[in-house]
Amino acid sequence: LTPRSAVNPTSIPMLDAGDTPIIPCTIGAITLRCLLDTGNSGLSVSLEFAEQQHLSPVGEYEVRGLGRYATEVVRAGPLSIGGVQFPNANYVVLHDIHRFRYDAILGADVLAHATVAIDYGERTVQFDQGMLSSSTSMVPLAFFNFIPVVPVRLGSTMAALAIDTGDESTINLSYDYYSQHPGLFSATATQTVSGVGGSGEELIGEIAQVQVGDFRVEAQQIGATKSLHATAQGHLGGGFLSHFRVILEYARERLGLSPRTGDPAVKGTRP
Repeated sequence: LTPRSAVNPTSIPMLDAGDTPIIPCTIGAITLRCLLDTGNSGLSVSLEFAEQQHLSPVGEYEVRGLGRYATEVVRAGPLSIGGVQFPNANYVVLHDIHRFRYDAILGADVLAHATVAIDYGERTVQFDQGMLSSSTSMVPLAFFNFIPVVPVRLGSTMAALAIDTGDESTINLSYDYYSQHPGLFSATATQTVSGVGGSGEELIGEIAQVQVGDFRVEAQQIGATKSLHATAQGHLGGGFLSHFRVILEYARERLGLSPRTGDPAVKGTRP
C-alpha cells in the first residue's frame, strides 16, 4: 500500500508496557488497538471486529503460525496511523487475536513504502521518520515471503533470523534449526507459548552473546519452539529489539539500530 503522509506525522504512543508495539489506529471510522508486526506478511483484523462491522468476505486464506486454520479475507479501510493515511485493502480475518487485547495487525502492506521508527526507550512509533544518529548501525535486509530477515551471529554460529516485532520473545529459533545446532544453548526451562493458530512448547535457555550489525548484546534469553512455523531459521523478537531504537526501511532493504542510552547489555563492535 502507498501511504499518503501527513504534513507533520505524529509520534504514536505504545499502549502497553510490554515489548510488542501495540498502537492506536483507525480503520474506517473505528479506532482500534493495533499490533505493528513485522512478522506478518499483510494486514489482519480480528473475527470480532469483522463481525461487528459486517465485513463481507472477498476470499479465503490459510493461516499458519503455531498452528493453522482456514479463514476469510475481507475488504476494509481506509487506514490511518498517526496521521498517515492508507487506502482500502484486504485483511485476513484472525479468530484468535482479540484475546491478546488488539483487533488489527499491521504488517508488510503498511511497511513496504514507509520508513518507520520504533523507539522502545521512549515507547513511541513514528511513520516517515528517517533520522539516523551517529550511533546507528545499518543492517541489510533480505525478505522471505515479505518478512524481513537479517544475518545474526549467535555466539560463533551464523543464522538468518526474521525481525519479528509481534513476537514478545528475545530469540525464538525454529526447532529444526536448534536440533541441527544443539550446542547453541542448554535448555533450563520450558514454557507454553500462545499465538496465531494455536500454542506450543518452548525450550528456554541463555546465550552469552548475540551480534547484529555493529552491536553485540550480552546474556540474552534464547528459546526454540517445537511447533513454530518459523520464517528463516527463527525470529528476533521484541525482547531483543527493545535494546534499541529500530528504524525499518523496507524500500531500501535496510534496518537501523541505535542502542538505548546507558544499556549495559549492548556493546559496540566497531574500533
